[in-house]
Amino acid sequence: MLRPRVSLTILIVLSTILVGWTVLSPDEPPTLTVENQDETRYQLTVFTAPNADSPTDVTFQATTKADDRRYVGLADLQSGAVYYNVTLAEKEVRSRQLTVRPTGDTTTTIEAWKPGNTWGYVVEAGDNESIIGSDVITCEREGQRAQVTIVDGFQEQWTTHCA
Repeated sequence: MLRPRVSLTILIVLSTILVGWTVLSPDEPPTLTVENQDETRYQLTVFTAPNADSPTDVTFQATTKADDRRYVGLADLQSGAVYYNVTLAEKEVRSRQLTVRPTGDTTTTIEAWKPGNTWGYVVEAGDNESIIGSDVITCEREGQRAQVTIVDGFQEQWTTHCA
């Protein structure tokens, strides 16, 4: 009779610890890896947009080939049109820029991300040159990963994993 009570008590204590650890564990932010197979360096901007519910809610400012500065959406960036000097238009958006070295990998964690936030990246050639690739990711779960491969000046492949 004593043995079942002890076992039940141990089970309740372990369950409480496990639930408490899960609730109190920090959110695991997304990671992005850019594999650069070129001899050229690229500029990477990663961002998190806390008030965007979908990729279409994120607005950028970009300079056109004619040197006009305009507001554009993700579809515009991915359309093949020539834009450069891309920045995020929303004030709530937090971003960070990194350099992707020639023939190397760059991995970064999007630290400002919180569950439910939209996040993404823009890869530009050199200093404020044309866009190589971009994406906006909406996934509410932790443990997200994205990988981009640049070959011959193009975003040849990209994958996202929503854990």
